[in-house]
Amino acid sequence: MIVAGGVSYSRSDLVLKVANQDGGGHVDPGLDDAYHDLSRGNSVGWLTGVGDTVEPLSTPVLATVRQIAFEVLWTAAKELT
Repeated sequence: MIVAGGVSYSRSDLVLKVANQDGGGHVDPGLDDAYHDLSRGNSVGWLTGVGDTVEPLSTPVLATVRQIAFEVLWTAAKELT
């Protein structure tokens, strides 16, 4: 995932940020600025709208981590059968 402003996250980086800063393993009282912009702002820059109504899309962080978890579980199940 590449975020606006040139900050990029690998799959591992994203999972670790969620686990270590956003309520996974513990909640860090202060998110780093780039992760805050990604998870709370619209640093990706995605917009949606109909006609003249345009608004930012919600953050892709949790959906991305969910997809990563699905792929890990699917791969493990495939290898064990």
